Amino acid sequence: HLSCIEGFTCHAQHARAMSIAIREMFASISGRYDVANAVLSFGAHRSWRRRVAEEAVLPAHAGVLDCATGTGDLALEFARNLGSRAKIVGVDFTPEMLRLAEEKAARRLAAVEFVQADVTDLPFANSMFDAASTAFGIRNVDNPIQGLREMARVVRPGGKVLVLEFGRCGGGLLGLLYAFYTAYLIPVIGGLLTGHRSAYRYLNRSSRSFPSGDAFLKLMQETGMFSRVERVPLALDVVYLYSGTVSQHETPSHRGEHQSSRRKDRGICARQPPNARLTSPPVPRRLAPRLHLGLKAWSAPESPTQSQRALVL
Repeated sequence: HLSCIEGFTCHAQHARAMSIAIREMFASISGRYDVANAVLSFGAHRSWRRRVAEEAVLPAHAGVLDCATGTGDLALEFARNLGSRAKIVGVDFTPEMLRLAEEKAARRLAAVEFVQADVTDLPFANSMFDAASTAFGIRNVDNPIQGLREMARVVRPGGKVLVLEFGRCGGGLLGLLYAFYTAYLIPVIGGLLTGHRSAYRYLNRSSRSFPSGDAFLKLMQETGMFSRVERVPLALDVVYLYSGTVSQHETPSHRGEHQSSRRKDRGICARQPPNARLTSPPVPRRLAPRLHLGLKAWSAPESPTQSQRALVL
């Protein structure tokens, strides 16, 4: 038993160290993040995100949660697609990214709310949203199955969880060219644009090692949260759009109760509507955001423990 406890403690310490390192990495490249995305994807990331919003097939008054939202591009695409009646919330664990997302939303007059939160421990009630999404972020979650479970938990039965993630280009000459581009050119170009070449080396490593295609569908099925899972290859299998239809939620005694009790212990309100006023912190990145509810505000934990953001796109 002692060896198990020691092993768990070592894993937790490693996960926390990785989480802090990745969060600091995103903070360091946040100012040039959008420029790098546009250049490295040749602008294609915009059409991929449009496809996600269209695939959701939601009514105008829908509630959508975008996880690992970064600078808010996918959340803003949902807002553009659905209009002002929709309730769009974006969550991320890097406050520097969230500030940029808020500024972008303000410039576009988009009604999108942002909050600092961890995808593996979302501060929302069961079945609160009609859909949840993440773009190029799930592969950096220390526990992706738990992240997918949490996304499904906050979506109503019959709603969708949509995941946009890198795949692996096929073999032959095209596959070789893509491998060369991701392994050598992306780190060089990304380094020139942001000043952090190591961040873009990480992009190549994480995308190569993460399950894609049918392997990722099996990962979704392992959660036990979906009645149907599908995948759509985009850009010659360079990118996949995965879709999971959320199954009927279990009773609170089997599901969600532990999450709610943990949040109560930490003073987090887990039952706020998706149109509650959410703001990211204006000061130090270690300071968590607050939800302004009129009567009182809550604070999330000061140190998110799971990495959830993708490095590029």
